[in-house]
Amino acid sequence: MPATPEDLGLSSPGLGRARAYVESCVERGEIAGAVMLVSRHDQVAQLACIGLRDIEAGKPMEPDTIFRIASMTKPIASVGALMLVEAGRLRLDDPVSRYVPEFADVQVFDRVDDGHVRLAALERPITVYHLLTHTSGLAGDAPHPALEAAYDNLGDTRYGLPELMRRLAAHPLAHQPGEGWRYGWSHTVLGRVIEVAANQPLDECLASAIFTPLSMVDSGFHVPADKVERLAAVYESGDGGLRRVDNPDTNKITEHIPLLSGGGGCASTALDYLRFTRMLLRRGELDGVRLLKPETVALMTRNHLAAPLHPIIVWDHVFEGEGYGLGVGVSTEPSAPGLAGSEGTYTWAGSWNTRFWVDPVKQLIGIFMMQSEPFEFISTGEGFWSLVCEALSN
Repeated sequence: MPATPEDLGLSSPGLGRARAYVESCVERGEIAGAVMLVSRHDQVAQLACIGLRDIEAGKPMEPDTIFRIASMTKPIASVGALMLVEAGRLRLDDPVSRYVPEFADVQVFDRVDDGHVRLAALERPITVYHLLTHTSGLAGDAPHPALEAAYDNLGDTRYGLPELMRRLAAHPLAHQPGEGWRYGWSHTVLGRVIEVAANQPLDECLASAIFTPLSMVDSGFHVPADKVERLAAVYESGDGGLRRVDNPDTNKITEHIPLLSGGGGCASTALDYLRFTRMLLRRGELDGVRLLKPETVALMTRNHLAAPLHPIIVWDHVFEGEGYGLGVGVSTEPSAPGLAGSEGTYTWAGSWNTRFWVDPVKQLIGIFMMQSEPFEFISTGEGFWSLVCEALSN
């Protein structure tokens, strides 16, 4: 007999309030729809599908709706890299230049004097560890306005990882490796490191190492034609209601584009991502399949940033009480403003406002999937998660 929320230490009325909150967001026209999933003690307490995945076609959100998960790809790529570490094919202290030679002589932004950009030599090599922790200096934006024009074409998906590596290495780092925390290209470069270390394209590597063993049947870098009907459309909210966003950025997931980004290229479903997060919460194992050792998962999901590098800052937004592990944000304070859950809760989001949380203390997983623009640091998903945490009875 399936467990009730009360069997799992959750309040049914409390979870009902979380669902009602999302329903109200749909009714007000703020979002088109969402799939929400709550799991505790390795059992699903709530799976709710609200609203539409395609307004124009009248298609509802369903458990197997596919979403562009963008930066929720980063934890997956991190697991792939850590599996190679455990296999002895990669080391955390390896210089990135061992796998991507272009980064051997990359320069570092120093200052601007009299309108001239001054650069400095590397004081230490960028390592795999720096990539996993976003302390590499590979920022997503220019370190100074004087360099902004040179950064404009870096996101071009018409070329693959080898060409992107050449272009990235031609741009200065925002800071010396290990001396700052800047969100950006680190996991994209990590994807190329994985390819070289595994001697396999990134999509094939992650499929064989993670997606197939975990039975993540709808996850990958490409949504094939026979599954496109299940792909949620992206919408943005404005004065006139919701408007469909139909552009190359949203459509590339249905195409075989050259660029495979370990920082943000995958699609998945709530049910698939649950299998991934269950593996992490179970310390590297799921259904008899072990991907990582327990100590490796513990290393991945603890904060690695000393003050003053945390709380982390993304695009001027300060994540109060949050540090960073190896591919995941990690709560460093149990009651920090804007956070819900226990100290040690790890989480990350995607640019189309997907989000996941794992609270290892409470043995609680939350997955929130929707497709909307622009990205919001405090979105519908955060409100949902706060109400889920309020529904805990023990």
